[in-house]
Amino acid sequence: MIDPVAVAARAVAARLAPDYDYDLVAATENALSKRQPSQRPQQYIDAVSAGSLIVAVATLAWTVYADQRKKNPDASDDTLESTIRVECRKVRRWSTRPGETSTETEITEYIATEITRAGRKLQ
Repeated sequence: MIDPVAVAARAVAARLAPDYDYDLVAATENALSKRQPSQRPQQYIDAVSAGSLIVAVATLAWTVYADQRKKNPDASDDTLESTIRVECRKVRRWSTRPGETSTETEITEYIATEITRAGRKLQ
């Protein structure tokens, strides 16, 4: 069975690696192998922390996606992506927090897209 969290996390890490750190892909794989939903990184400045962040956001995004699909099976991809972005920002308060980093914003944006793609493949 496809793990949509892993699929989305890998895609986002690959997309961000050229801009941030090529170790991001390996760090994300490491975080996926050690995934524990209760762990949340405290900072997001290195590849290991960013990899953990990607997996955490992908896990949350998958939960939001699955819940939305149950509530409205006919929801469009755009609606699902938008809902994922809003819910991720609510949890992390990224949308209103002063000093929000572009990495956090990019990860949220990319995860929303990749989770929706991965979810579509499961249908």
